[in-house]
Amino acid sequence: MTSLRRLIRDAQGSVAIEFAFVGPILIAMVLGILQVGLILFTQVTLDGSARIAARLIRTGEAGQISGNAQTDFENALCANTKTSLVVDCTKIAYYVSSFTTFAAIASPGFPAQPAPQANGKPTEVFTTGSPGDIIGVRVTYPYTFLLPSAFALPFAGVTLNLAPSGSLSFVSTIIFRNEP
Repeated sequence: MTSLRRLIRDAQGSVAIEFAFVGPILIAMVLGILQVGLILFTQVTLDGSARIAARLIRTGEAGQISGNAQTDFENALCANTKTSLVVDCTKIAYYVSSFTTFAAIASPGFPAQPAPQANGKPTEVFTTGSPGDIIGVRVTYPYTFLLPSAFALPFAGVTLNLAPSGSLSFVSTIIFRNEP
């Protein structure tokens, strides 16, 4: 009886037991925060790169650097993603098209996701239009999660999987009127 009371009062190892309960939750939260940070950083990088590349078209500078507007656009798009170390420029797809009215942009002519080619890479369309034309630039990037299970949320016995394939497709869209 005395040794049993002494064993019950002994506090050695209580910190390890408490950490066994709290540790996995803490580690999952930290990894989730890191994953969300990477997602936001990737989207901001893609948005900034698309904006800078679209500006070349808007100002008429595309084609003045290398003699080819599409090459200048691609170089500007990739130059801004190389510094991030998160976005792989070879996976970026773009769709640049001109429209007669802003209402025409909502038509199927400006798809949310460009149709894939036989090699799996989306079809790239590039039309810079004329001065005063309305231009739509859509840049897409497939993002694969580092921890896909971090976005499977158990709630009331049901698992809500926010990214069932373990990846997302980031889209950055810029609509503008070419400068005269």
